[in-house]
Amino acid sequence: MSEIIVKPIGIVRSSVKQRSDMPTLGVPAIIEVFDEYTAGLRHLEKHSHLWVLAWLHEATRDKLLVTPRGVRDQGEAGLHGVFAVRSPTRPNPIGLSAARIEAIEGNRIRVDRLDFVDGTPVIDVKPYFRRFDAIAAVRNEPIGRPASRDIALAALLIEAENFHGERCGGLALAARIVEHARSVLFDYRDPPGLKVIAPRARGCLVDTLMALFNVGFGRGTLDLHNRDAVILAHGLRQYVYTLVVPPSRSFEDLLAASESNVFQFRSSDDSRSGGEQSEPVENCS
Repeated sequence: MSEIIVKPIGIVRSSVKQRSDMPTLGVPAIIEVFDEYTAGLRHLEKHSHLWVLAWLHEATRDKLLVTPRGVRDQGEAGLHGVFAVRSPTRPNPIGLSAARIEAIEGNRIRVDRLDFVDGTPVIDVKPYFRRFDAIAAVRNEPIGRPASRDIALAALLIEAENFHGERCGGLALAARIVEHARSVLFDYRDPPGLKVIAPRARGCLVDTLMALFNVGFGRGTLDLHNRDAVILAHGLRQYVYTLVVPPSRSFEDLLAASESNVFQFRSSDDSRSGGEQSEPVENCS
């Protein structure tokens, strides 16, 4: 096969200069498109998000096995093939990242976040199409553990906003419940057979729980009830999050509040006692 030659169409402008300083979730950045390619940006404003393909010029290219960031086992069990992770280490170090377009200013595209360092060559940009690119039923087993619960929550907030479309109190509340469940109860996994029962009066909360727990009415994994509580039913156990904040609380307030001022948590055997039951919804079965 003949050699493939890729010519950069632009460059990343970022406040982060070194890979070691880059936050896991990236930082606001600018894609500066070279003058000879500026005409290719015509009508990009029709799209809210885009894919950015970059050449990770500082990456190692001679390894096929790596221990990803967040994996505690530094031995044989922690090794992953580079094609099974998003590590920059790979034979052809092409980076792929989706970003929200904040503004288009001539040949400069401002985006909400990129995890590419300053000076990274950009080899292409493409519009993100929800119809083709979004796969809600995707399955991803965790590769490693987040460095902290704060980082785990930040990732959930991004995932939730990508689904729900706006920041609100219900979104923040759902993210905090899911972060607690994953870190405290489920070892950062989504256990098979999990069922969520949510308060019907909190629509934004329900929306976000659907996204973060990957549950739905049709599959019988999501039900509603009239209690102001979120119940996670798994096997013979129930985990109950009784909400202690009114629906009017803001996104910022809910993130700043202590856990005890957001919800009261308890676990119990699935005795179906102590509260109103959910109403069945017609599902796929």
